[in-house]
Amino acid sequence: QRDLSTAKALTYTCYQMYARMNTGISPEFIQFHADKDFAIGRGAPQYLLRPEAVEAMFVLFQVTKDPIYREWGWEIFSAIE
Repeated sequence: QRDLSTAKALTYTCYQMYARMNTGISPEFIQFHADKDFAIGRGAPQYLLRPEAVEAMFVLFQVTKDPIYREWGWEIFSAIE
């Protein structure tokens, strides 16, 4: 149960990296700061297609059957497409 809670929290953070961007596409990397959530990292203007976030959402949907993970994955797919 502890591992599932950790997986959900990490996946939520990954989703936020996509959801908070105007384009719906995650920055290549982010920087966490003590005084705020996170900021876009400097020096990586490109986007390298990385499936790990959507894969995590797929696995969490399979384990939990919570439709929010399918919705998040679709949002990300739609932004990339």
